[in-house]
Amino acid sequence: MPRIFLLLWLAVLMAASTQGALAGAAQPEEQMVPRMDVEEAYRLHQQEEALFLDARTGGSWKASEAKIPGARRVVSAEQIEELAAQESKDRPIVIYCT
Repeated sequence: MPRIFLLLWLAVLMAASTQGALAGAAQPEEQMVPRMDVEEAYRLHQQEEALFLDARTGGSWKASEAKIPGARRVVSAEQIEELAAQESKDRPIVIYCT
């Protein structure tokens, strides 16, 4: 099971990294979203140190059997901002999509 979970993380983070890199290219360097590797995301999830947000479209989310346990599904930037405002500024937020 851990191997499957890590492979899922790899696919999720690679997709998120690609999307973020494209979006980040137009932003000043100080505003770019930090990246993390699979091992760090897995560690944060195992230790429940971060809030995980699933930003997949409704169809992609429903069609997928791969869902990260404890992740919250979000459908808008406003929802992400609301959830972030409720969290400690020290708690990382991991947003992913595939």
